[in-house]
Amino acid sequence: MKPSKTCFELISNDNIEGFSALPYPDDGGVATIGCGTTIYPNGVRVTLRDKPITKEQAMAYLEYHCTQDAKLIESLIKVPLNQNQIDATLCFVYNFGVPKFKSSTLLKVINQNPNDFDKIEAQWRRWIYDLNIKTGEKEIKKGLVKRRVAEFLLYKRPV
Repeated sequence: MKPSKTCFELISNDNIEGFSALPYPDDGGVATIGCGTTIYPNGVRVTLRDKPITKEQAMAYLEYHCTQDAKLIESLIKVPLNQNQIDATLCFVYNFGVPKFKSSTLLKVINQNPNDFDKIEAQWRRWIYDLNIKTGEKEIKKGLVKRRVAEFLLYKRPV
């Protein structure tokens, strides 16, 4: 299982992660840089004091993390997926992480039937909440709604 150019383009799209040369706090207050990088490939966490990076560096970090995620989830997915399904799933995992995906109903539904689009879409669209760092309450995030729609449209698109 490997990410394709489509995966990287989806994640780096301005409607998903976009690109920032400067570190910034994401919606959850986590220091982020590039195209959603929170941990550099060397294992060091991004801080808000880090130096700016180039678009090329950001894409290299993105490719590294997606490739690592692909290796980690390969053993979790027990059914064959087409490349669009792989890329969409990796975009999802890049956002929420392998541990949450590993314990998700979404993974269970994919493993039951990777082409049961109704069930998969229902699970996919549940992942639109994030903590409001001011209130500590979960709330729907418009950016996550857009992201889940874009990911699922890719997931169900024939190759």
